[in-house]
Amino acid sequence: MSIMTQQSNRVFRGRLTKHLRVMSTVTINPTTALKNFLSAEAVVKGFKVQEVKQSKALSNGTELESFKQSMITAEHINHGIKWFNSAEGMKQRKLDGMKLKVYQLGHEAYDIKKAQFYKYNQCYAAHLENKNILKDYVSFVTAEKKQGNNLERYGIKGFLKYITDETVTVKKKKETFTDTLTSGKGKEAIKCRRKLDGTYDLQGNTLDDCIMVAEMMFEGLKAMKKAQTEAKGKKATK
Repeated sequence: MSIMTQQSNRVFRGRLTKHLRVMSTVTINPTTALKNFLSAEAVVKGFKVQEVKQSKALSNGTELESFKQSMITAEHINHGIKWFNSAEGMKQRKLDGMKLKVYQLGHEAYDIKKAQFYKYNQCYAAHLENKNILKDYVSFVTAEKKQGNNLERYGIKGFLKYITDETVTVKKKKETFTDTLTSGKGKEAIKCRRKLDGTYDLQGNTLDDCIMVAEMMFEGLKAMKKAQTEAKGKKATK
């Protein structure tokens, strides 16, 4: 091998080594990492990426149809949030080194801003708490429209206002009772309250426990009455 060839080989090896060192320092940029994360099968399935996109695309019908479709979107988003916070979701995020918060991921995956993202979730959470709330809301708006009140519209904003008003109303009703029965203190206390409509709020106690306390209290009151009567009788004979 000639001296010229040896020098050429050394130069080539030197350039190759330098090139490999440069390649070893190259990392995937955040945008690429995010795209890879969102395209992972577990994320697409768990975060309901395609379902939310498809549901949003269908929310362009009549006012009522759009609202119903929005609630379907809300259901998918609620499911996505639960997956995000689940053991599977946390494992996937740790595996891919993804440190975005759930609303940030929602913005990247669904193209929904933070405020709207949480409004969707709040709507579906209200539905889970009260299965009749959607039906009641639609009936309310329908009745308002028939009476000529065009300010009421089917939509996420109106629904959130409705559930807020309903919650306040329910809380006010719960605060009003005609009678209260309590026996014991702290966690061991047995409590019972009579509502305005005549029914009873057992406050987590069994009916038998409440009846037992009521009977004990009744017997105690009878004994007190008897003692008072006897005391009056003794005074009258003096």
